[in-house]
Amino acid sequence: MCSHCQKLSLVADSPKHVAQKLLEHPNGIEPKTFDFPTIILKCRDFRELVGKAEQLYIIHPYMLHASSANHSGRPRVMSNPPVVLKEPLRLDQNRSDLSLSLGGNHAAISRH
Repeated sequence: MCSHCQKLSLVADSPKHVAQKLLEHPNGIEPKTFDFPTIILKCRDFRELVGKAEQLYIIHPYMLHASSANHSGRPRVMSNPPVVLKEPLRLDQNRSDLSLSLGGNHAAISRH
């Protein structure tokens, strides 16, 4: 790995497990009580993304991820803004009515 590159660790198969957990709790789950360790134990696809200056990764909102320690001394940014829904998330809709992101969740749950 180059000295000026930074790593982002992510769990590529986590969105389907997070979506399934949310489907099991239609009234929602408080963030502080969400059982991340159990979801991580179900996952098998762990990856590291390496980026250079000015690279941007856009990942699924249900993708479990963590940044690495910044030993370079140069500033870097990782943004993970909170998502607030205007209405309850409904995964029981017709798939053709869903956004690309929600459609992916629906497809992952259907294969689960």
